[in-house]
Amino acid sequence: MHPSYGAIETPKTPPVATTRRRALAVAIGLVVVFAALFVFHCLTVPGALHLTRTTSMEEGGAESETLVELHVRPQQLHLAYAGVEPGTAMTVSWTTYHRINDSAVWVAGHSFRNASHLAPHMASIASYYADDNYTLYTYHVTLRGLTPKTRYYYQVGSLGNATRRSSVFHFRTARPSNDNHSFEMLMYADFGERNAEATVSLVSALAERLDFIWHVGDISYADNAFHDLDKDVNALGFVYEKAYNAWMDSLEPTMHHVPYMTTVGNHEAECYSPACVYSAAKQAQLSNYSAYNTRFRMPSAESNGSHNMWYSWNHGPVHFVSVSSETDFVGAPSNNKGTHVPNGNFGDQLAWLEADLQRAVAERAERPWILVGSHRPVYGLKVFKPTGHPAKKQEAIMAAFEPLFLKYKVDMVVSGHQHAYERHLPVARNAPVLAGVSADRSVYDRPQAPVYMVSGACGSTDGHEPYNNIPAQTWNVMYDNEHYGVSLLKANRSVLSWQFVDAATGQAIDAFEIRKADD
Repeated sequence: MHPSYGAIETPKTPPVATTRRRALAVAIGLVVVFAALFVFHCLTVPGALHLTRTTSMEEGGAESETLVELHVRPQQLHLAYAGVEPGTAMTVSWTTYHRINDSAVWVAGHSFRNASHLAPHMASIASYYADDNYTLYTYHVTLRGLTPKTRYYYQVGSLGNATRRSSVFHFRTARPSNDNHSFEMLMYADFGERNAEATVSLVSALAERLDFIWHVGDISYADNAFHDLDKDVNALGFVYEKAYNAWMDSLEPTMHHVPYMTTVGNHEAECYSPACVYSAAKQAQLSNYSAYNTRFRMPSAESNGSHNMWYSWNHGPVHFVSVSSETDFVGAPSNNKGTHVPNGNFGDQLAWLEADLQRAVAERAERPWILVGSHRPVYGLKVFKPTGHPAKKQEAIMAAFEPLFLKYKVDMVVSGHQHAYERHLPVARNAPVLAGVSADRSVYDRPQAPVYMVSGACGSTDGHEPYNNIPAQTWNVMYDNEHYGVSLLKANRSVLSWQFVDAATGQAIDAFEIRKADD
């Protein structure tokens, strides 16, 4: 149950156009918006246009006690690995619709009986957006001094009011680097609400066997929510937060006990709906990845990264690296769609990446695998023109990242952006590297170049990616743009086993493994 999200504001002076074409587009947009608002005003109850039910009111105008309690109870709980040493820390995050200043986490190692017998860990509080109708408050607590590969029980909420607390949940800390047992994780990208019901169910069904989940960009598609004209009668209202909250609610039953790591994607950049384009206040609050960087808390401080834009962490025999394919390299996409607030400028990403990979290589005896998550693919079928040449944006991504991936012998790079699944051979400089690849392409034995994967088939408003007039590539093994699904990775020191799992049936559509000698 959510608060009112408000409506499109009466347009003030629009942003200064940078070109005549932009000015004309804005003028046309104003006419369209005013016309739509007039129609909706005639067809709906006078007053603000709301995309959810009007806040329930008791007789006399007071907000109902039940609704108030729903707004102060913790929601959207999620976890993320933390700490320099794997397994020694965990970040717990949640939200409320009213600010709770004494918010805390209580944690126990064996059983959880009563929070009053445990020391509270006080939360930081942040809010990236507020208007007259709505504010979301996000809370983060990093629990430190934990033991690797250990189950803990926790509760979050108000220190002084036990009715404003969550249920008791549990999590398991990360594996230490010397753990020789296999573990499983999910990797995927491009996960919205529409067309994703089966994926949500599959993720929930797999949760108990997973160490963690890695969502490689495009989380919720809140920025695209205003496109769904057939879903919300008042579609010109402010829908960004409604969509984000609905998506977080749908995954919360999994995220409150399975760590949920994230990578930035293009749809995290900003709100560009009419309600945002014609509101300087909304633009200022919802631009430059503000929602993404506030809602989540990744271990960037421990890895010398920047916000949630780029960071790394270790888990068992694997070093994981999350990079931004959206910002902070020469030719990076701006991701501005109608707004004028600059995106990016989070730091020197490539210098950080090289330093991080240098350390990972130096510690390869301890952790033999290096896996990178990048929302936009370095190699993908749709990023090449029919002529076979990469698109301009793709040239910039390849120039920024591929030399470092080759230099430091990254094992695998997983991406999304294309709403489909693709598996490729080891690739270097746009050519397949076949050394160690079996004839049936099911085994890559000590490959001599990174293996590039695209796993963006979770389901979103846009549906499946059309694959028309795409050039054949010698490095492509297969693609699937008909099924929704997720990628399941099983890892130990010597083998990475990969499956693309159909969300509807739970069956593997594609499977292969990468082998590495355990020296």
